[in-house]
Amino acid sequence: MTQDHPGQPGDPRTDEHAAGPDDGLPDLPPDEQLETFVLEARTVRDHLDDLASRAGTQLLAGTEISISVRHRGHDRLVATSTARAGLCDQTEYDTGAGPCVTAMDLLQVVLVPDILEDTRWASWRRVALDNGFRSAAGIPAHVAEGVELSVNLYSEELDPWDADVLVRGDAFAQQVAQTVSLCLEVARLTTAHADAVAAADARETINETISRTIAEKQGTVADVLGRLADRDA
Repeated sequence: MTQDHPGQPGDPRTDEHAAGPDDGLPDLPPDEQLETFVLEARTVRDHLDDLASRAGTQLLAGTEISISVRHRGHDRLVATSTARAGLCDQTEYDTGAGPCVTAMDLLQVVLVPDILEDTRWASWRRVALDNGFRSAAGIPAHVAEGVELSVNLYSEELDPWDADVLVRGDAFAQQVAQTVSLCLEVARLTTAHADAVAAADARETINETISRTIAEKQGTVADVLGRLADRDA
């Protein structure tokens, strides 16, 4: 499994995020360049950070949340409500093992009721315990071809994951997946009439369109894409 480089101490997200979306993109096929740009766009990450921060109290008081995305086999942190949750996820990317990685592997919910007693992922377990967590869960969702995500829940409490929390966690994961899918679709349509070289020049337009779409919540995916198609015609 490929993985991102470790993040800076002050930012649990990866060096790719810290350095900016242009780094390394010329080595990717044009479609993957566009997808990577969207997943690393500041507008998208800030919105997902806000969702993660608000979701913690909505799902279960005291829950800390991070969001991992797998794009073409490459795992990255796209949002987190706290630095320590992000550090736990970064350990998973570095070692290729942990509940959120496994959740994306299997596209199944992975529960860790008691991190102290669970020995499946030694490196992740050590970091999670060192950061004060006692339980965790990974809730996956499919976004698009070659793109999956996992909403990762962390708690200092022992086994707080009852059926109600997991149902609401799954609903949140689907909401995040729809947001990311919308952003990817908007970006593809925005560059539909541009060749691979011109697509890079359209990034500012993509960012503006995604930002407006998120901020104004302009209807369904079909509505948004229809309006963009009319404008592009």
